[in-house]
Amino acid sequence: MALSNYTELQAAIANWLNRTDLTNEIQDFIRLAEARFNREIRAHEQIVRKTAQSSAQYVALPTDWAGAYNLQVGTQKLIYLTPERSDDYRDMKITGPVRYYTIIGQSIELLPTPTSDVTVEMAYYAEIPSLSASVSTNWLLQKAPDIYYYGALCHAAPFLNDDQRLVTLASLTTTAIAALNDESEANSHSGSTLVARRRLA
Repeated sequence: MALSNYTELQAAIANWLNRTDLTNEIQDFIRLAEARFNREIRAHEQIVRKTAQSSAQYVALPTDWAGAYNLQVGTQKLIYLTPERSDDYRDMKITGPVRYYTIIGQSIELLPTPTSDVTVEMAYYAEIPSLSASVSTNWLLQKAPDIYYYGALCHAAPFLNDDQRLVTLASLTTTAIAALNDESEANSHSGSTLVARRRLA
């Protein structure tokens, strides 16, 4: 069973389902699986870098943003605060170089607010490129075709009222995603030193 591109993936899913009349539905199953992947997968292959200039409190998130990896201004690595902690920090009315950030809606909030133009260097997890007629493959399909295969079949099962297989397919998908994330986590921290959490200041 070949699973190297979008066409082969659709054919493999149709073969598993033993159906030839679900072409549009299979494309939907794949798209629904990709939505889950973007929520749950955090692999080093997703990491991209961009910069943004700002003298304002907020910087727009990149359109393909799936999650933060590392943000910094100059040599200062920014520390993430939850929105609740960022409220506390803002109430302290501290000024000075940007040291923290939080995510509010579709924006990155810089704390303290910069008083002049700064360059925000963003390393972040980008959304996985969606498969389509014009995008025949991506890094995830090449590295972990089982995730795509079982992930799409998870959405086919309830559509076909095949609840008996759903539990098995869901377990296979979850296990494969966890293994990919664990591998990336291990690679990211290999040889690094853990850093203690800092107090707000």
